Amino acid sequence: MRFQPITFPKLFPSPHRLQLLIRTSARLLPVTLAIIAASCGTSTQPTPSSPTASDMQAASPLPLGIYTNDIPPSRSKTLTLLDGGRFTLKIHGLLSQGTWTLAEHEATFTLTEGGVCIDKLGTYEWAFDGQSLTFTLVQDDCLTRTVDWPSGPWIIQP
Repeated sequence: MRFQPITFPKLFPSPHRLQLLIRTSARLLPVTLAIIAASCGTSTQPTPSSPTASDMQAASPLPLGIYTNDIPPSRSKTLTLLDGGRFTLKIHGLLSQGTWTLAEHEATFTLTEGGVCIDKLGTYEWAFDGQSLTFTLVQDDCLTRTVDWPSGPWIIQP
């Protein structure tokens, strides 16, 4: 039986590899910090209070209520517009919540808990025909919302 000598890796990389490692680390550091910051400060399952009858019936130019949208790409979406400029959004069981403000027929939404677009503003022109609510993109800093919200009509639930 012949024994092979044990070799250990070099303790320090070559100067060229060290420079490459430093440049790569410098590029990845901001991305890594952003991911860590985003995951530390948010909850994927916020627990907003349930809407009350007064929340649903208060006067608002944007019709309050519970809306569903089963159109791709995300399917199974539930948007609840509440009085006081609040909303909840449930997509595939993940719940998020935020605030909205109005200016004429434009609504600006901001996610405050859950989801990937916290504190990013999204402005949409809205229309309501008595049964379905539609959103048309005006300007949005959140790519995910630009796909999901104007994907089709949001049907009000009884």
